[in-house]
Amino acid sequence: MAGMNLERNSPMKSCPGNNHHTGSVLISIALQIAGSRVGTWNYGPLQRVKEFRMEVLNWLIIAALIATIIVLGLGLRSMARGGDYDREHAEKFMWERVALQALVVVLLLAAAFLVNS
Repeated sequence: MAGMNLERNSPMKSCPGNNHHTGSVLISIALQIAGSRVGTWNYGPLQRVKEFRMEVLNWLIIAALIATIIVLGLGLRSMARGGDYDREHAEKFMWERVALQALVVVLLLAAAFLVNS
């Protein structure tokens, strides 16, 4: 037993690049795991605020676009009905649609400014 080489029978001996330092292997594995997650959760508070603003802006743009489509549909339905109903509501639907389109343009410009800032 005195002449027996314990390193030769060690299970860590067969690992490539081991250099007999178990601690350094564990550290390198931990750094690889941490490095793979850096891009997913290591944001600063300002980055999170910017992403939250962008998400809210995206939802507002979607809502304004849907509202524009609805008002456009109401205006087309009013034109299809014709008569007194159309004379009474056509201009109202047109101005609502124009206002909603202007809102969408302003929101898109705000989103473009936020992305580039």
